[in-house]
Amino acid sequence: MTATSSQETFPRAPSWPYCGRDAAPDSVGCHGRSVEPHAACLAHLTDADRCTYLALLQPGADLDHRGTPFTAELLSQLLAALTNPATNGRTWATPGSTPRFSATTPPSTR
Repeated sequence: MTATSSQETFPRAPSWPYCGRDAAPDSVGCHGRSVEPHAACLAHLTDADRCTYLALLQPGADLDHRGTPFTAELLSQLLAALTNPATNGRTWATPGSTPRFSATTPPSTR
């Protein structure tokens, strides 16, 4: 998978630990939330680190990918990692929980 870069300029840092890729004098770079223990967001992790992260996701895990620039391919990889093969494609969820998705930046079109 090809890493993406943020298409927007962010002059101020977000309140969460963020990636910062492509930072410049007038921009703090990518606002994607860092995937611990890495400094990069999901979109900018190395392929090996991204694969490891996705493989280690467990039912009920808290996901926080605020500000991450998602491509269709990256979103498909994340959703595939959250799919429970025993339930014919339903995503993993803790009983009684309500998955919430919100976008703080437009999805990347790269």
